[in-house]
Amino acid sequence: MTKHTQGPWVVDRPEDGTVQRDGYIGLEVWSEGAARDPNDAGVKVATVECFDEGCEPNAALIAAAPELLDAARKARAWLHGYVYMPGHSDAAQCMYSVLNAAIAQAEGESPA
Repeated sequence: MTKHTQGPWVVDRPEDGTVQRDGYIGLEVWSEGAARDPNDAGVKVATVECFDEGCEPNAALIAAAPELLDAARKARAWLHGYVYMPGHSDAAQCMYSVLNAAIAQAEGESPA
């Protein structure tokens, strides 16, 4: 399993708004608590830079990554019981494979 910075993560928005200069937007994603407190031992996990409105949703998606990965792992564990249940096996196996591939990608591994 890939070791990543533990969540939750938060989007740090500049004090004076997100637009910096000439339409450039820059946001940072930090481990919770670290964004505004220089005494916090948190970690900057990502910097999202662009020239359009895509920065906010992209940064929000990155910040949600730890919770999304946890939810995918829990869904996979729950779904595993249905893979062998008559009448549910095809759909369950399909979703199980989708979850396995997504989790493997998030963990930096090749899908099984």
